[in-house]
Amino acid sequence: MNKTLANTPVLCFLICLIISSCEEKKPQSPSPNILFLIADDWSYPHAGIYGDPVVRTPTFDRLAKEGALFTNAYVTSPSCSPSRASILLGRYPHQNEAGGNLWSEFPSNYPTYVGLLEKAGYFTGSTRKGWGPGEYEISGFNHNPAGKNFDEFDAFLKKGTTSSLLSFGLEAVIPIGNMLPIPVYKPE
Repeated sequence: MNKTLANTPVLCFLICLIISSCEEKKPQSPSPNILFLIADDWSYPHAGIYGDPVVRTPTFDRLAKEGALFTNAYVTSPSCSPSRASILLGRYPHQNEAGGNLWSEFPSNYPTYVGLLEKAGYFTGSTRKGWGPGEYEISGFNHNPAGKNFDEFDAFLKKGTTSSLLSFGLEAVIPIGNMLPIPVYKPE
């Protein structure tokens, strides 16, 4: 066999490799900004998006339509501090040492998703409760494990730069408009 013909497959492979490396690379999709809403004692179906005929939640409804809406979600604990610690740590309450109890210390020996986002370049923050009630300073945290506290979401946005990846935990105080009066049960 002719030596030139024997090298043809190798030559074709090299040409294809060079051509494919010259193709325009598609840019990677940007990392998403994250807005995590949580509210104690706010149950299904008390939002317009869930079909509640009384409660009007236009802001929450819009966020749910443009983002993610959970329709089948559960908490790890019926108590706020252990449940919030489980969300932040991705662990069950019984795995969170003292953090698995109300009015406890937040464990510092496990990474929080907020801390991991900060290490990945996100500017993070939260408003209102974040994690609590309990002690996080005793474990060496210089701010709430849910993120640096901001009085309002606008203050958080002003502090972050336009090139920042943003992650914000919002204690859901959703503006409710046109809410009808709720009938009050009066025992006879």
